[in-house]
Amino acid sequence: MLASIHTRVILACLVVTLFATGETVDATVTAFHTDLPVDHAKGTVLDISGAIRAVVETDANGAFRAGGLTPGRYRLEITKPGYTPALVFFSVPSALDKFRIRLAKYGVISGMVRTAAGAPAAGASVVALITPPNASSLVRSSVAPARTDDRGHYRLHGLPPGAYTLVAIRSDSRGGGSAIPVSEVSSLYRIFAGEEYRNVDLSLRAAGAHSLAGRVSPPAPGGVVMVSLAPRELPGVVIAHAPAHADGSFRFESVPAEPLVVRAAGSFGSLVNGVWGVEPIAPPLYGSRVLALLHPGDELAVPLSGPATTAFRLDFPGPTGECPPSATLHLAAIDSWGGNVDREVQIEAGAPVRISGLAPGRYLAKISGLPASCHHVGDPVVDLEGTLAETLVIRLASAASVEGGVDRNEGLPVVLLWAEGASGLLLPDGQGRFFASGLRPGEYRFLIVPPSAWADGRGIPSPENWPQRQLPAGVSEWELLVSP
Repeated sequence: MLASIHTRVILACLVVTLFATGETVDATVTAFHTDLPVDHAKGTVLDISGAIRAVVETDANGAFRAGGLTPGRYRLEITKPGYTPALVFFSVPSALDKFRIRLAKYGVISGMVRTAAGAPAAGASVVALITPPNASSLVRSSVAPARTDDRGHYRLHGLPPGAYTLVAIRSDSRGGGSAIPVSEVSSLYRIFAGEEYRNVDLSLRAAGAHSLAGRVSPPAPGGVVMVSLAPRELPGVVIAHAPAHADGSFRFESVPAEPLVVRAAGSFGSLVNGVWGVEPIAPPLYGSRVLALLHPGDELAVPLSGPATTAFRLDFPGPTGECPPSATLHLAAIDSWGGNVDREVQIEAGAPVRISGLAPGRYLAKISGLPASCHHVGDPVVDLEGTLAETLVIRLASAASVEGGVDRNEGLPVVLLWAEGASGLLLPDGQGRFFASGLRPGEYRFLIVPPSAWADGRGIPSPENWPQRQLPAGVSEWELLVSP
């Protein structure tokens, strides 16, 4: 018997009913909790080679048809804004006259922010931090911060699957050299399939009681070096910033007694007659210092230097042809430097490609231009602080695939697959065989659902309670039994 763990999982889903008859797939998309049709859900049908065979969109009745499908294996990708993308792996002809898939809604976290005195903190920002799969550190999520209302209430919505921590920042300006209070970091909240967490309250700490003085060297002639202050463990969260004076000196007030990072950047403009200009300082100047403990009266020296130059190379030990000889590397800054220091460059599997003009901080590396047979694996966080290896290697791996079967004692069950970023539905053929391909190697959760449970769509537990398996690169054989 399958127990309902999170009601939200069921209520926040779409249901797709497919009728596979020969060379045509007819689908109807409805919202599970209302049974109303969902328009503008998009579907892409690909054959086993990755070639697109049909691109469809649901009409006002939630229906679409994909025709011209010859016998073989197919992958259907279904997307809807605000929902986790879903994959359906099926064969034509199909042994099932209809089947369904649920697109879990993105999650929600809501609560209240209070000041250190316990009053509602109106206008505060609540930021979501996340640790991406295989990453070694937190990064600021792509979800827009939430702003508290007059009663201090906030609502962060549109959270894709992942593990989140929250931090609140007071609304005051961070300029002028005074640090603004932030809250303690919240507990960890996991979004699997549309969960909604309520009453996640945050309290701003009292303003710090310390001052921090320092000096950047050398001063930027004819320009301005912006100096920022950030908590070491809160990437992308700046609590104070101000331009250094002409002699390179700077000072921050109301500084909290916690590990901090001071960053200085002289590449984003200059002040002319008190007006912020757009002419950059060339070459760019960067500097940073980690401050584990404040010592009153000490002056912090922040030496400036030119940008970093680092070589990157693709590494793929797998079979020839599964991964391309080159791809596009995107480096998105995790740390805040007061301006855009992101980079994008084409790198290759052969000779290292040198990238110049990089700020000496942490970046989140993403690879685009890869086919379904190839994935970026390993830690996506690139740290350019301190001593670097001569060449940084971006590792690729062959996609993971599943070949398996289920017993047929209770008819033809379906297999659900879940990982951060996507959910999958594996539909067996007439012999009880199923497949999945083009998956990123890593940890997956799976569930075998008997036909009786799948028919009404109820009693499906949250993916957090599903069994787990590692899917390595290459083909994995699964023989699954339906629990009595």
